[in-house]
Amino acid sequence: GAEVEEELELATEGETFIKCSRCASCFTIDVASLGHKGRRVECSVCGRGWFQTVDKVMTLRTNHALRSAPKSRLEEIARDLEMGYAPTEPMGAPVSLFVGNLPFSYLNAELAELFGEYGVVEATVLRDQNQRSRGFGFVGLVDQASAERAIEEMDGFATDGGRRLSVKKNDQPYTRPPSRRDRTQMRRRSETREARDREYQQHQ
Repeated sequence: GAEVEEELELATEGETFIKCSRCASCFTIDVASLGHKGRRVECSVCGRGWFQTVDKVMTLRTNHALRSAPKSRLEEIARDLEMGYAPTEPMGAPVSLFVGNLPFSYLNAELAELFGEYGVVEATVLRDQNQRSRGFGFVGLVDQASAERAIEEMDGFATDGGRRLSVKKNDQPYTRPPSRRDRTQMRRRSETREARDREYQQHQ
């Protein structure tokens, strides 16, 4: 079968990807390469093969990015396979870090790339209502060890523009505020409920 490339480039919002159900590795893929009926693919990390159909392809969500798996994760999968165990997806939620003093030109992709070697799961640059950067953001890393190493090595790191980063553990994980699309959907749902309530009352 066709082999999926192991090294992942930074994937941007809207890109398509597939996920191995055995080891949870993700790979960017061009939907057109699957044809109309789909085709067989093989995970180059754990060796599992499967028939991939177009309707099962996923699209990268806003504020998320795909990066190459850290070496420690690949070694963990290799050990599991050698022992005869089925590799499993890492347990636990991503470890969230606060990243302050970012260059105002940075997008989510630049933030994710900056911390790429530590195993980025998600990256978000905070913006105001006019979509201007607020100069700080959050990154989610794969595990506690990666987060501690990122804090030690990246706190005080000088970026291209000379701004020195402030990196620390985010004890109160950031919840993304509703986007314009979210607010529109919430308003429409509210208007629909109100219309139904009025209609119900008229029939009483």
